Order: sequence, then C-alpha cells, then structure tokens
Amino acid sequence: MDVRESKFYCAGQDVSFAVFSDYPCRATFVESITLPISYTLIEVYTIEPGAHSHWIVVQQRNDGRVILGSLSGMEKRFQKTKLMTSRSN
Repeated sequence: MDVRESKFYCAGQDVSFAVFSDYPCRATFVESITLPISYTLIEVYTIEPGAHSHWIVVQQRNDGRVILGSLSGMEKRFQKTKLMTSRSN
C-alpha cells in the first residue's frame, strides 16, 4: 500500500492526528469537506514519508477515542498495521 493512499482527518479538537517518524514527513492538505447535518468543516490530509523513512506512526483522535497505527517499509511502499485503540478519559 502506498502511504499516500491513506487519508487523515482534522476537525478542531474532536478529530485530529499526529505523525511520528524516524525521518521528517510532510502532511499535505488535500481538501475540505463540510458535513451536511452539522455543517462541521473537516480537513483531509495525506502523509508523504521522508526520503529515508523506514517507519511512521500515526496517532488519530476521534471524539475521545485514540487509534495508533503504524506504516513501515522501504522504497515508500508502506504496510499499514493497527497498533492500538483506546478511549481517553
């Protein structure tokens, strides 16, 4: 799986993500989506690994729920793995 095929979302403090890597990565803005019922604006991002990255860990937060996922690999072809899901207090 190419890591650029994964999408990550941001909507204020309710939905966000953080990226950790062994080499600097670039989060690129793709588009904004407005939810029709609540008119909440959601920003969509992709992640481009650094030239020498071997691993990336993405922490996603969604309304108090935390999801950790890892992307690891060589030659910018990264395998996606879900590490943990938890509910924060």
